[in-house]
Amino acid sequence: MSRLILGLAACLAATTFASEGDLLVEGGFAAGSRTYTAYENPNLGGTISVLKGFNDLTDIGLTASFDHANGILNTAGQTWTTVGIQSWYTAFNGDIRPQIGGTMGVAVDGDGNAMFHVAGRLRGLMEFSTVFRLFAGAAVGTDMGDHGSIVTKGEFGAQFLIR
Repeated sequence: MSRLILGLAACLAATTFASEGDLLVEGGFAAGSRTYTAYENPNLGGTISVLKGFNDLTDIGLTASFDHANGILNTAGQTWTTVGIQSWYTAFNGDIRPQIGGTMGVAVDGDGNAMFHVAGRLRGLMEFSTVFRLFAGAAVGTDMGDHGSIVTKGEFGAQFLIR
């Protein structure tokens, strides 16, 4: 949990001055799977992001996520923390809008193994007011390294306009 809080602080500090667009904070829950045989699926976790509007259709910022999987067959559980850069492209603005995006960064497991993380993302964003939106989406990617895996996630959460 402390890694997520530190990730949020880094996200907020780095994106506050990135551009002149909207400042967005979002957080949500995630369920996913990894291609490891020693851990149960689904992995459960959360994600938090700080995004800055780059232009009317593009948001860019920093993200931090956390996943946990229980071990099977006398294997202890494992956690993964990912910190990276995230971007979203919105095809059109409306009350309901599709977004396509990507994430690139570093994933670290509970044993301290670092991996290069890259993922493609697709989600729907529903606007309830000028300051509150809900999102639901999916991501597919990989953690590349000696302890890497294929990663899939389903995410659901909320986005808030700060300024």
